[in-house]
Amino acid sequence: EYALRQEAKLQGRAAAQTMSAQQAIEGLCSGCHAVGYLAWQRLAVLGTQADSLLGKVLASDDPILRARAAWLLTRLPEHAAETIDRVSRDDDPSVREAAVRIARWSGDVETLLKLLDRLVDDRSPHVRRACAIALRDVALPGESSRPLQMQRTDADNNSLPSVPQLWRRLARQIGR
Repeated sequence: EYALRQEAKLQGRAAAQTMSAQQAIEGLCSGCHAVGYLAWQRLAVLGTQADSLLGKVLASDDPILRARAAWLLTRLPEHAAETIDRVSRDDDPSVREAAVRIARWSGDVETLLKLLDRLVDDRSPHVRRACAIALRDVALPGESSRPLQMQRTDADNNSLPSVPQLWRRLARQIGR
């Protein structure tokens, strides 16, 4: 049985390597997680060759597909900031929540703080929870124990909110 599973994995990977961008998009939209994973891997390899197709998926009616497309598009540096901004303005709270996770994953503290400044007052508690989790990971100047390090002091860029200000705004909304 183990040998059969390993053979099926190898066949799946081989099939994924020969997928066209269109086939990979169809696989990404599939309900089967294994097919979706292989399609995800193929689209990540295709990169800019698939960006126009991913843009169409980003405009779909399905919030899950929009979030999947956003994750892939933000892997392309030329689309990352634009995609995070677009997804953060989505009507669906699960997609806005994904925008916070994507920005956190990107490691760009300035992008993350700008996004949190806009979403920390979101009407959805799920989005605010994602903001709190993201804020937890941002180290204040002088700290070194958190994953996302600030590359500036608060005096360097007054247009960005400070982490304590964002925490206060979040705390005021408890029970809302």
